[in-house]
Amino acid sequence: MSLVGFKGRNHPQQVASTGRDVDTDDRATTAEVFGPLDAEFGPFTIDVAAAAHNTKCSRYFDARRDGLAQSWSGEVVWCNPPYSAIEPWVRKAWHETHRGDCQRVVLLLPANRTE
Repeated sequence: MSLVGFKGRNHPQQVASTGRDVDTDDRATTAEVFGPLDAEFGPFTIDVAAAAHNTKCSRYFDARRDGLAQSWSGEVVWCNPPYSAIEPWVRKAWHETHRGDCQRVVLLLPANRTE
């Protein structure tokens, strides 16, 4: 197999110009992933990028209550962001923690993002 002429490209769900992929963005974090992180860094007080059917905390922000527009002050934050638009969530987490407003943020990111 030759890679001559090969042009790397992001998966369509990682390209903002393709728009939001509801099935990709609405995935739940499994208990096997969440449990150990909650034990080590929690207990988390709010899930900032969730839906009623997949939240990991009793309090959460969903698409209607946009976690990017809300204050995370005083919270221990769990965030599994929508994969179609990860950058704004990373920026929000950075700003919230560097202002000292929230206690802690754990942001789950896919390992295959190289851009």
